[in-house]
Formats: sequence, C-alpha cells, structure tokens
Amino acid sequence: MDSFNLELVAPSTHHINSLRGEKGELATLSGHAIISAESNPSFLPCQSVHVRLIQTVKSTYDKSCCMKATNRRFSFEKTRLFCPSFLSPTANPSQATRTDEQAVEIASLPCSLEGTPKVHSGRIIAKYYFSLEVPTIIPTTTETPLGSVTYKLIASATAADREPVTKSQSVKLCRQAASQTSPLIRTALEFPLSKLILGMTLTQQPTPRSEPTLSFTATISPRWQTYPGQRTTEIKHLVVRELRWYAEEIVKVMSQPADGSSNKYSICKSEKVRKLCKGNVKGYWGSDQNPYVKQPTTITQDGDKHVLIPIQFAIRYPKHAAVIDDVDLESYEFGAADDVCPPPYSPSDQGYHMEAKRAIIVQHQLKFEIITGEDTFAIKTEKLVERKPLQTTVCPAFPFAVCEYLDSQQTQ
Repeated sequence: MDSFNLELVAPSTHHINSLRGEKGELATLSGHAIISAESNPSFLPCQSVHVRLIQTVKSTYDKSCCMKATNRRFSFEKTRLFCPSFLSPTANPSQATRTDEQAVEIASLPCSLEGTPKVHSGRIIAKYYFSLEVPTIIPTTTETPLGSVTYKLIASATAADREPVTKSQSVKLCRQAASQTSPLIRTALEFPLSKLILGMTLTQQPTPRSEPTLSFTATISPRWQTYPGQRTTEIKHLVVRELRWYAEEIVKVMSQPADGSSNKYSICKSEKVRKLCKGNVKGYWGSDQNPYVKQPTTITQDGDKHVLIPIQFAIRYPKHAAVIDDVDLESYEFGAADDVCPPPYSPSDQGYHMEAKRAIIVQHQLKFEIITGEDTFAIKTEKLVERKPLQTTVCPAFPFAVCEYLDSQQTQ
C-alpha cells in the first residue's frame, strides 16, 4: 500500500481580540493540512479531511473535603479546605486527591481542497485549508495550581483503501483587548453597617500589560461630613487619612450536575487563594469646609450636594507572581453535555461519578481598609482644636479584571 502522510500547519499561538467575549462573537483560527502520497496515476484526493479544536480541562481536587475552613486574615498562600485526612496519621495523601481530565469539542470543520494536487520529489501533495470559527467566550489557555485548560487541533484524513490518519498540534489561546475601546470597569458597594462610610465605587482604567501595573480610582462616599462640636464655636469634620489595599487571586475548581443544570447549581470542589501584593495611599481628604483639605470634593447631583472623595492609586504585582487572566464560569457555557468525553476511571473506585462539566475559574479581588479620623476646628479661627484616634473600616472585596491589553500602536 502506498505511504500516506498527513501534516498539520497552524499557528502555535492564537490571539482572541476581545476583553470578555459576548455570546455570538467569533474569532477565526486558520491553517491548512497537507496530504502527501506516493506518485500514482490512480491517486484520488482524500474523501474527507476534518479539523477539530479540542478543549481539555484537567483539574485536581480533594475528594475527602467536607467543609471550607474559615478564611482568616490575609496570608500569602492558602487553600480554603478542611480535610479529615490531615488529622489522621494513617491517611494516604495520594488517595485524598483526584485528578480529572475532560475533553470538549469546541469547533469542527471539513477542509476544502485548494487547487489541484501537485507532484513534488516523486510524491503527490494536496493542501486542504480551514478557518475554524472559535467562540470568544471560551476560556484561554490557563495554567493554575489546581489544574489547567489547554487546547489542541486534531486533523483527520480518510481516503479509499487506506487507514484513517490523524495529526494533532497544541495551540495556545490568548485574549487581548484594545485599551482605547475597552470600557471602564466600575463596581459600587454600600456599607450599611458602617457608621462612617456610606459606600465606595472602584473604577479600573484599562492599561496595556507591558508592565504588571493596574490603575484604579476609589471614590469614597462618607456617611457624614461635618457635625456640630461640643461648643457652638466648634465644628467636627470626618476625614480620610489612608487607603490600604490587598490584591488577591482566587482559583476554583467547579463542577456541574450530570443533568446539565444551570450554573447556579455548580459545586465548588476546591479553592485556592493567593495574595499578589499590597499597598496604601496616605493623604488628607474631606469636606471643602475643612481648612486642611487642598482639593475640592463636593459635587452636585440632582440639586443636592454630596461629598465624594476620589483617591487614585495603582497596584504593581511582581512579575514572578505569574498572574493569570480572568476566567469566569460563563466561559464554559459553550458546548453541550454530549460533547464531553469523560476519561476512564477505575471500577474499584466506589461511588465515583463524573459530572457533565468541569471548569477552572480564576477571579481577582481587592480588599480595602479605609482609615478615617475626626478633627475638630474652631469656626472663626479655623484652627485645629481636637483630633481623635484613627478608626479602620474594613470594606467588602471588590472584583477587578486582569487581561492583556494592546496599546494604540499595536492596534494600528
């Protein structure tokens, strides 16, 4: 039988130009397959050449985990798991963890023959071109401590009187966004239990990731600005003296029930939190009536005056931190349960059942502490009369996005 070879030519890295792809958006992944066979007058082109893009999710979780531990104050790296095996000296660590591998077909397309086969060095060569439409919503290639998301192209060719031939190639998917077209990311939270701070809005500026720096503006809304003093000649001012922040990266292994239920029924199998960096900004912010305040903060909305304190800051995480791009649960909505190819498992593993979906998500959050003070001034002389000890308001976590942005020169 004549020798029959298949080669796959495709980019090893493919960029998806979308910040967080909307459903329906597609990116084109192009390449071609080369079929070569011994020169034979009776040679006919292949009956079919197909190319598929396969997503593989490999996850590791603790199957003996029964509950999450309390998340104590910030630590550089911790796993929020409480496992009985840690308490038993006879437990086997290798039996406490499970590694699952799940493959899903993302796109499939028959290739088209380009022109007519040509003869080169005594062999007939035919090229089959393809352009796969890849949904931009899918997660990019991701490597995490709890698992990975990888992709590969698989080309298969069949011809008369010949065994089918397959060829595979790994491809790295990366997400990019044009900074000038990316919208601002705003998150507003209220603090109903705080007696000092009403709420805060965090605005993230899209910046190119040539350097590991992200720019933010935290706009603080105090619950009160001024209050009459103990004497009629005095007035109290609420001031913000410092803003502390802590950046964290959260990796989760999620699974969905086998009946294909909605994402709201997803189960967290494992979770790991890593602190990236921390920092602070010191200053003196408050009402315009405060003689020590240099920049005006009073704005008018709907006829009412409000005091909003904008504080700009930037976080710079270390390069060795290898920060991972955001991956949310909606990125795995593409593909039905029938597309999932579960791996083989040991029949001796009693009670094990492979869920229909496995997902690795990556989130980033900023935790804040607002340091405030209460200064009392004389109304006539505007001199400081009293300064009370500083108070700390611990804020809820704010999400922020990590993505590779393109600057204006790269997008031209």
